Amino acid sequence: MSGRVPYGELRADWLKLRGCLFDPMTRLPALPAVVNDVRRRLEVGEEVGLVYVELPSGEGELANGWRVHDRLILRIAEALTAFRDRVLGERSIVAQLGVRSDQLVVFVDLEDGTQTFDRRHGQLVAELEAALTGDFDAAPMPRSAWVPLRPEPKVRHERSIYAAVARAQELCRRAEARLQGRRLGELRRMLEASEISTRFQPIVDLAAGGVYGYEALSSAPGTEPFESPETLFTFAEESHLIVELERLCRQGAFGAFGSLSSPAKLFLNCSAHAFGDPDLVEDLAAGAEAQGLAPSDVVLEITERVAITEWQEFRQRLGEVRQAGFQVAIDDMGSGYSSLHVVGEIRPDYLKVDATLVHRLHESAIKQDLLEALAGLAEKIGARPIAEGIEVAEELAAVRSLGVSLGQGFLFARPQSATVGGAVRFAVPPRS
Repeated sequence: MSGRVPYGELRADWLKLRGCLFDPMTRLPALPAVVNDVRRRLEVGEEVGLVYVELPSGEGELANGWRVHDRLILRIAEALTAFRDRVLGERSIVAQLGVRSDQLVVFVDLEDGTQTFDRRHGQLVAELEAALTGDFDAAPMPRSAWVPLRPEPKVRHERSIYAAVARAQELCRRAEARLQGRRLGELRRMLEASEISTRFQPIVDLAAGGVYGYEALSSAPGTEPFESPETLFTFAEESHLIVELERLCRQGAFGAFGSLSSPAKLFLNCSAHAFGDPDLVEDLAAGAEAQGLAPSDVVLEITERVAITEWQEFRQRLGEVRQAGFQVAIDDMGSGYSSLHVVGEIRPDYLKVDATLVHRLHESAIKQDLLEALAGLAEKIGARPIAEGIEVAEELAAVRSLGVSLGQGFLFARPQSATVGGAVRFAVPPRS
């Protein structure tokens, strides 16, 4: 017998090793796979710069879902690789801290000095932000720091490399702490000043044409330090100020709604936290009365930002809301926490079908079957389905063919201030 190991076993062992050293999604090497290359440069006296990139804490899989999170990591990896090829040169190394990690590193030569690399790092950050903007709703911007990695004769080079990573991580943590402090100060200022920005997006009657209602969308009055509404509401939850923020959003929506010219229903986003607010029904009644709205013209959209956990309190408040005459919708049906169990508990007046199900609906028989099933469910429980995210005429035609009579999306209008509210740029012909 020969002492040779069969090829199949060798290949299996190699694949196992590769799985430990290369990320299967980004195809980038993990840090242990490139340490020797960096060490050899340090041994001959070269100066190396380490760039560290991470997604901010609180913006990971729990906030965005693993599919979106993976797409974010892949886009960051692609942007880093493209920047290396175009600007940094082939000697630069892009890697991840580990397989399936959302932390990435780039090793670059510092032959042009630290000031030159300061400028390049700024350019890299700008390109990362540009790569994420547009393709992701409320995309969290990655944090980045860079540190020089110089040869230390008395320190093992491998430890110097990992110590540099730790220094860069600490710089990012300090930057995040400063940002969180600014966010807390701005959120408290907004609450004290009762300052919120409100826009409206029309919900269109697909059967009769015209505007059926408006969804009120709230955000911080400026762009900093909250990059997006999702960042604002996530931070308010973490800071235990979400009840106060949602109360302010309702007040702002009622106040701005009076400027809209056409009569319509008002749809208000409302998380499970709001049902812990003892003043919820009183606030709704006061806001509706001030605008001359009947309670049945106000619809609470229960959003999926957090799961409903305090069911006893939720049921009690929901009963008070219904007894007062207000209506209820379940938002983002078909994703997240919007399960059939929630439908059975809430018995909504409207089911808002998630935009991911409507996207390219005309090209997917499976999506059409799912939407038809949801429309049938809505009919059986006495609710009206609303298709969200309609962006092209083909999606509109598919939605209408499946019996969905209400729709919302960029095809009709983007969110707009109350001063221009009411304008629907895509005429919806009534059914013949």
